[in-house]
Amino acid sequence: MTVASPDTALASKRPRTATRLVFEEMLCRTVALGAQWTVATADEVCTSGAIGEAGTQSVMTVDTVHKLWCAAKPLTALVAMDAFEAAGVELDAAVGDVLGGTTPVNPEVGEVAVRDLLDHRACIRGLTIPEFLLASRRARGALVASASVDSEARGAGRTRYSDLAAWVLLSEIARTATGRDADELLREWLHRRFGDVDLFGRMTREEFDGVRGRIGCYVSNLAGVARPWLTDRTFEFASEYSGFAFGGYGTTDALVAFGLEVLRSGRLDRVQALRRGPADDVLLGRRCEFAGGFMVGLADHGFGHAPGAGAVAHVGWMGNSFLLIDPDRQVVAAAITNGIEDPTRLAEWRPRIVERMYSDAG
Repeated sequence: MTVASPDTALASKRPRTATRLVFEEMLCRTVALGAQWTVATADEVCTSGAIGEAGTQSVMTVDTVHKLWCAAKPLTALVAMDAFEAAGVELDAAVGDVLGGTTPVNPEVGEVAVRDLLDHRACIRGLTIPEFLLASRRARGALVASASVDSEARGAGRTRYSDLAAWVLLSEIARTATGRDADELLREWLHRRFGDVDLFGRMTREEFDGVRGRIGCYVSNLAGVARPWLTDRTFEFASEYSGFAFGGYGTTDALVAFGLEVLRSGRLDRVQALRRGPADDVLLGRRCEFAGGFMVGLADHGFGHAPGAGAVAHVGWMGNSFLLIDPDRQVVAAAITNGIEDPTRLAEWRPRIVERMYSDAG
């Protein structure tokens, strides 16, 4: 499959060493077997590379495609906000009013504002990723309907990171407002802007067959023994357990292509306008800030002090991947490491990785 890019700069990659060196050290000290990264400025790609294994004794390359999980939330958020704007849905509208009974929800969930779903301020609990993924399509609606609001956290103005229910509800709001499946909206949005770039929501059979030989998988030692998640490489997982609410698949080159489009389009002004200040996060255990599907105030999210004050980002599930967009320094960077372990250990590496990436960006 030929990877097309919205920018000719992505076709020319100049080797640099700082980012590679920190990943080489990281692979020696964590469960991760491989890493992939891309760093670009508005004018050029500064470094794009990969080292190690793709999870099952295959070589990690810049073309290896991985499940993105939460690192794709900025993409989902922008698609959702575009759909809401086109359909006349106000971000301050209540979820229940927008859904109008098409998707049953608890009354307390129905009172949550749409913008709170984007910013982790909805504080919805009672719906976990394993529970949702293992449920049948018919049973998923009941799971969403049973989700409730953490009233104590919400009442105290806190956030609750990784609300799966919030992102499922965003997809339902997009469907209700536009009359179209949210994953179809995501696919159309990607193709309209990027053509054949390796960035996918819920994969079709044709899309999966086109990349199946390049899909990497994560390696987890959460159970005490390092095991590859081979489900990442199955069509069922790429089609059923991927997409609008779960993050799709992609490469760091593709994530940076998306980031460059966001940087040049002025969309970050819209994100910054949604900022409401930091709050104590129930799950992350720190005071931090979100806006429009992005993490903002990046020093509080463990990105160190290299990014500018206007930089935005999002870290993937368990902290092993991220996308960063910095309008102050005109830098866009993305990284994927395929090890899943204690997220506090992975968080220790993020400031060092980001610092090296900025060094490569000049």
